[in-house]
Amino acid sequence: MNKKIELLAPAGNLESFHAAIENGADAVYLGMKKFSARSAAENFEGSELPFLFRFAHIRGVRVYLAINTLLMDNELDECVSLAGEAKSAGVDGVIVQDPGLANRLQNQYPELPLHASTQMTIRDAEGAKLMRELGFKRVILARELSRQDIESISTIPGIETEVFVHGARCVCYSGQCHMSRLIGGRSGNRGSCAQPCRQLWSLDGDPGQRGYLLSMKDLCLLPQMHTLCRSGVTSLKIEGRMKTPEYVATVTGIYRKYLDLAAQMPEGAPWPLPDMERDLFRLMQIFNRGFTEGYYSRVTSSEMASLQKPKNHGIRVGTVTAVFAAVRNIEASLSDSIPGDPGPALSIGDGIEVWNGENENPGTIISYLRTRQGPVEQVPGGVTVRIGDLSGHIIPGMPLYRTSSKNLNREAKTSYLRPMNGNGLRRISLEAEFTASPGSPASLSVRDPEGREAVAWTETAAVLALENPLDPQRVRAQLIRTGGTPYQIRDLKIRLQPGVFLPVRDLNALRRKALESMDEERSRLSIPVAHRPFRESGVCGPAAPGTADPRMLQLFFHRLSGLLDWCKASPKHGADCLDRISTVIVVFQPGPEGCPGNASLEEYREAIRLCRERGLDLYFSVAWPQLLKLCHSLEPDGILAENPGVLYAAKNIDKQGLQSPWPVWAGTGMNLCNSSAEEFAAGLGVCGICLSYELAPESALLLPESGIPRAYVAYGSIPVMQMPYCPQGALSGCGGPGPERKGCAASGRHVLTDVKGRHYPMVQARGAAGGACLCILYDPVKRELPARDVLQFCRGGIQPRLDFLDEPPEKVWEIVCRYARPVEDTQPQDPIRDPMRCH
Repeated sequence: MNKKIELLAPAGNLESFHAAIENGADAVYLGMKKFSARSAAENFEGSELPFLFRFAHIRGVRVYLAINTLLMDNELDECVSLAGEAKSAGVDGVIVQDPGLANRLQNQYPELPLHASTQMTIRDAEGAKLMRELGFKRVILARELSRQDIESISTIPGIETEVFVHGARCVCYSGQCHMSRLIGGRSGNRGSCAQPCRQLWSLDGDPGQRGYLLSMKDLCLLPQMHTLCRSGVTSLKIEGRMKTPEYVATVTGIYRKYLDLAAQMPEGAPWPLPDMERDLFRLMQIFNRGFTEGYYSRVTSSEMASLQKPKNHGIRVGTVTAVFAAVRNIEASLSDSIPGDPGPALSIGDGIEVWNGENENPGTIISYLRTRQGPVEQVPGGVTVRIGDLSGHIIPGMPLYRTSSKNLNREAKTSYLRPMNGNGLRRISLEAEFTASPGSPASLSVRDPEGREAVAWTETAAVLALENPLDPQRVRAQLIRTGGTPYQIRDLKIRLQPGVFLPVRDLNALRRKALESMDEERSRLSIPVAHRPFRESGVCGPAAPGTADPRMLQLFFHRLSGLLDWCKASPKHGADCLDRISTVIVVFQPGPEGCPGNASLEEYREAIRLCRERGLDLYFSVAWPQLLKLCHSLEPDGILAENPGVLYAAKNIDKQGLQSPWPVWAGTGMNLCNSSAEEFAAGLGVCGICLSYELAPESALLLPESGIPRAYVAYGSIPVMQMPYCPQGALSGCGGPGPERKGCAASGRHVLTDVKGRHYPMVQARGAAGGACLCILYDPVKRELPARDVLQFCRGGIQPRLDFLDEPPEKVWEIVCRYARPVEDTQPQDPIRDPMRCH
């Protein structure tokens, strides 16, 4: 028997909240006006939460609150207070991204269920195990996982798994995207992503290789519901807090239907079901950028990208045959049939667009339809029709799309408007028993499917009837009238003594009291099992003794070739600065020949030898737990863990039979932005941290002393996106890793160019997740804090880190000397400002 899987729907406003519940959601997730990853949604005030939680709980629906952004020190107290209010109001769980907030909540409210946001980059079993040991109840898995990955992680006992099944997809690993912030100051990790990935890009500035290269199709796993039901996951999540209530209603209702069907089907039964085509059409009509099963089914980059259009596609319904610009009309020949849609091809009130191949397609809400027979309200397929009111760059032959359907929207709206007016479609079946005897108050007891019971009595006693005593039919007629409530009495037992009488108004009052009492029973919180605060968990052991002279520099090389070139070069100037370098770090990405971002194990071994000859420690920056066994064979001097999974594996590698002498630092990928996050990391046994790219230099200097060494990137190329998707592969039709891959094995360096002419260096590599491709984009503007200002970091106990991507050895030495020999200045410094936009 498969366990019951939760269907989790979004609510960006009150209407969407009702739409989700009335269309079958088991749980709803929502955010508040602040500290939500979807700040552009309408969201909710704290004062609204008690009503929302009560309304949902009465109907058997859970509610999760998303406080899922990175936070600065001065925001933590407010967030903890908001979470406390939500806990008191009855929230079923809180979704968090910031490790510092998780730390505070685990210590202040250990019984509050925490869900690790997908922004925490939980993409492997080790990351899930770490969250379990820290007391998290659930992990929201990265969207980039395959079916096999999800099934494997979902077997881990003691931790729930949640996966996205429908909606918009980020091209980048969630939590690892800095593009929006660096372009315009709107941080995706802080809830205000401007979606620059949905803009036009070109590969290497070639107009022939231009398109929406970073725009992903929407995820649609409806055809995979039968495999998801057997995957072991706890919750299936629909994306869409910024979508319309009609979208929420339609998508939730369809997934509810097929989740229930799949759960009842025996293994091996035919799938998909015959009517799925119609429902897939309805999903496409309500919103789509094209659909894909994405990484779940391991499709290629070309199958995942929406290269032609980054917005809603709609459904193609015909072709433009004539344009009447003077009267803002077009003529179109409509397709004979639209797959999955038996209704009219077009109706007045539908939305349409003409695809003209430009960034903005002409579109309108239809106000005029005319066939040869005259004006009409709607038209079937297979006819020629004149449409208004529409203008723009349109010529005959362009395709016509229906972007919204008035009929589908009306159907969706009907599903949730009734409950908003007190007559919901979602009903809870009750068993009831009515008892009445002369001289005693009558009683009505009701019981819900979960066994909760409520009892009510009349204010006055029943009496012997002088005439017209109560009969069972009259009692039943009054007590089953539950309209305006979420209940339906299906099984009513009536126990009447002969000759008893009660006024009808008393029966009605008794019914209301019993159902109100059931409301109280259903809305009452059950006490969740307390979770352990992380400091008591002993996950990774005590912190290693860490020391780091802030006067020393860290050097970070994004590519091993840059490190090798620098080690082999004889500096013309600056050899005396060598003793100011404490640590060298290089990205550890071993892989096959020909991938620009990979290197061989022998090359890494050579780098260790060259660094040690110069008296330098060499750390490996690791993003995949699977790589740690290879690290062990090479014996680097330490590890920089770039995500929770690597951190857990690095500190527990001795459990795999390998001795681990490594000191472990937490890397920028851990997104540590506040003092509580530092405390979190120290509790995991790290001996140092590199502060997040999100943190402004002045904010870094304001962090209180924590006793753990810190580093901050003062110079270098920031990786704005890390993605298991390849823009070049999307254009070329590359089949991914293997002998059939096209182009990148011999292609050398590439850049992506945006609409403003900025060139983003792109490095392709083979990742460790099943040999999948990995593509990293770097910001074209290097972070370059003034050397004099870096003195403030030294005085504040923070090591400056210098990051190198493509600098030749002479440039590396020049930069090292610039920061190793800052001009001493005892005068107060002006507050330092990062040319990159941070917080």
